Amino acid sequence: MWVQAPRSHSLDRRIVAIGWRLQQPDEPLPRLLLRSSGR
Repeated sequence: MWVQAPRSHSLDRRIVAIGWRLQQPDEPLPRLLLRSSGR
């Protein structure tokens, strides 16, 4: 996964969401991703 940041900021979270939407717009953001970014 190209989303491996221990300290994700709001910007990183946005980039992750956009990237995920571009990759899989049909599937919502996984809880793991949101949880990792939230930390």
